[in-house]
Amino acid sequence: MSGAIIRVAIAALLLAAVAALETGPAGAIMVSDEQLWISARRLDDGRVEVRAEAAWRGDQVQPQRRYLPANAPVGRWLSSDRISVGWGTTGRIEARRLTDGRVEFAFSPWDDYRLLPEARYLPPDAPIGRWLRSSELGFTGDRSIAVAEGRFTAVEAQSSQICGVRESGEIQCWGWYYWGEVGVAAGRFVDVSVDHQHGCGVRETGEMTCWGWSEFGALEVPQERFVAVSTNRAHTCGLRTTGEITCWGDWGEPLYEGEEVPAGRFTAVEVGSQNTCGLRETREIVCWGWDPDVSDVPAGRFTAVSLGYRHACGLRETGRAVCWGIGLDDAPDVSFVAVSTSGLHTCGLLADGSIRCWGSNRHGEASPPGGRYTALSAAAGHTCGLRDTGTIVCWGNVPIGWGSEEPSRSPLLMTQGRP
Repeated sequence: MSGAIIRVAIAALLLAAVAALETGPAGAIMVSDEQLWISARRLDDGRVEVRAEAAWRGDQVQPQRRYLPANAPVGRWLSSDRISVGWGTTGRIEARRLTDGRVEFAFSPWDDYRLLPEARYLPPDAPIGRWLRSSELGFTGDRSIAVAEGRFTAVEAQSSQICGVRESGEIQCWGWYYWGEVGVAAGRFVDVSVDHQHGCGVRETGEMTCWGWSEFGALEVPQERFVAVSTNRAHTCGLRTTGEITCWGDWGEPLYEGEEVPAGRFTAVEVGSQNTCGLRETREIVCWGWDPDVSDVPAGRFTAVSLGYRHACGLRETGRAVCWGIGLDDAPDVSFVAVSTSGLHTCGLLADGSIRCWGSNRHGEASPPGGRYTALSAAAGHTCGLRDTGTIVCWGNVPIGWGSEEPSRSPLLMTQGRP
């Protein structure tokens, strides 16, 4: 991938030709300090012509392959050749015909990525020969939404990558790719956990498979059977089929300056940056690790636990979220069915399927879009939710780059195969 593509990602195409256009996911990303647009027009022979525009020097860049044929197959994406516009923004314009006569547009800054616009449909009655320009491409204050196409059963977000378990049982990940952390093993899985250097998944057979950076023993998985996994940095813990917790990796076992993993049977395990917590069968939470504020768990019975940087949150049997530690805001006085916390913000899933967040909202990570959700996962700077339709939706500073150093704030439609 060229340096220009790595440094400069394309913003979402907002092909707002007329007010009646349908809208899709909203958002924009930092591309440069200039203004960028995409334009399209219908021709009298039925073709559609596209071009890119930039405010810098009044650029109007027309790809050599810039026509969508009148007889283009319905539903099939066709791409222009690669173009460079403005300060070196690079990518391909994509278009496809729909059964109702509309033309849908997208942009691919690199292979296997398709960035969708907020309004991305050119209507069949658009004026012949008239260029219709999109709204501005570039950074805006709007929150971002990344959409993973298809149906998923689980989602896991971390600072530099996101993973989902598809209905087929396959894991699909996207984000940074320095240590192979999104290069997931093939097969069918029931659970997944990722961090910025490696990831692990529990297969349907109960076997654990890990991938990514192995310097601190992250890939030295015990030959046991598991039902769940949680990982952070180079440290991983798995919940065994027996209900016991086994941990491995950077700190090894025993963990955290000689403190052993507690004995007993658990129903959940959660690994944070400095501590680990487990939910016992008795519904008590026990935490261990470097930070005594996190290890000082409130008394009572809980149904879930989530760890941030120097704090943790648990759900009491009443559904009330209770958080402890340092650097967090008080939870809303409402009843949740799930909770997920990161370094600076926390989100909870309500019984009606909506999501409510509190804490930092610098990147829009605490401003979820509407809709009904069945699961959620909070990470540094962004949050992801699993909608009741099976689609993964993310908002905030969403990482999407395949090998990119720059996290993206763009809407993303994942294509088949590699992200």
